[in-house]
This record gives sequence, C-alpha cells and structure tokens, in this order.
Amino acid sequence: MCARLHPGHERAILEQKTTKVVQKRGNDHEAGIYQWHSAGRHPADGAAGTQGYGVITAVADEGTDLDGYEVIDLHGGYAMPGLINLHVHLAGNGKPSAKPRDNAALVRKILSNGLTRAVAYRMVCSYAKLELLGGVTTIRTVGGIADFDTRCRDDAQAGKILAPRILAANEGISVPGGHMAGSVAVAAHNLAEALAQLTKASVQRVDLVKLMITGGVLDAAEKGTPGELKMPP
Repeated sequence: MCARLHPGHERAILEQKTTKVVQKRGNDHEAGIYQWHSAGRHPADGAAGTQGYGVITAVADEGTDLDGYEVIDLHGGYAMPGLINLHVHLAGNGKPSAKPRDNAALVRKILSNGLTRAVAYRMVCSYAKLELLGGVTTIRTVGGIADFDTRCRDDAQAGKILAPRILAANEGISVPGGHMAGSVAVAAHNLAEALAQLTKASVQRVDLVKLMITGGVLDAAEKGTPGELKMPP
C-alpha cells in the first residue's frame, strides 16, 4: 500500500535506517521513493516472497534526502503491490489438458513410491514459483496432493525455494462423487472419516480447510452437475 507523504513528513519516515529504498524516475522526471521493509531478502535479490515480504510504505517527493539508503535503479521498470490469488491448486499449472484424464488414478500413482513423490513435489514447488514470477505474491491453496502445500509453504518461509506467501490447505475434504474426490480431496463417507481428515490436517498445520461437497466444473460428467450438492443435508 502506498500513500503520498505530506510536506515535512518525508524525513520522519526515511529516518528508519533499516528500510531499503527503490527509486524510479518516470518520463516526467518525477522520482517515486518506494520503501521496502528489510526483514529478509529484498525482491531485487531474487527472493521476493520468501521472508519479510516487501511492502510499499510511502511515496516521497523528488529531492527527499536519501542519505543512509540504498537506491536501486529499476531502469524504467515498475514497483507495484503484489497480486493475490485466492484459488490455487498447486498440483497443476492451470493449462488445459488435451484430453480427459483420471486424476484420482494419477494421484495414486504419484504417491505410490518415494521417487514419484519427490518428482511431484518439485513440480508443485515449480508451479508456486510460476505464480510469483507472474506478479502474485500471496496464494491460497484450496486442495492439493498429500501435504505438499504446507511443505512448500514451509520451505519457502525457510528460504529453501522461491515461492509466494502461501496459505495452505493440503487435501480438501470431499464426499463420494464430490468435486476432486480422490485427487486433491479426500472422499469422506461419514462424519467419522471427515473428522479424521480434519485431525490429519491439523497435524500438518494447515492454514485453512477446503470443503468440496458439490460437483465441480472440471470433473462434471453432464450439464448441471457443477454446484450440485453431493452431501445429504
């Protein structure tokens, strides 16, 4: 979030010596000073979204005293607030598939041995990185494979991988015939199974729980199925 500083207030904010500054000159020769909280690495170091998360705190006028600050020339580039994607499945990259596939069978194969699990986890992390490179600095996952989402979140926070801030759900809780049941959601046949999955999610330290109790768009077999309640009232 950015705000225009009132005259006389620039110095008070710029006296925070722990803050890095990005300065960009536009075609009209005006200088915008974007202050980034310095906890963790700076986006210019190639680590946006890992620790600290740069926040635009002010826009100061040209001529403001920059003594004690690092000035980064963006060479005509732009500094902007990060985008937020609230509906992400890191198990896929979002590209349409050429033909229908059995996602439940594919997930079973992925989780069948350590090698395929490792390869799939690397793919999940690469899809998270793609989000970041597209300008998305916060994502919320709403159904994924095993505990891959929380692992990716934790590895990103530890600086091991490049990824946005992640609010992770891991596997969703669905019902037989429900959206993504068997792939990125677990099909609970009764209340006990749903509670067991909820306990598992708690152990994995998820940030939210995704319920998938209706038919979905991608796995609809016929018109009218998406949005149709699959769990008895």
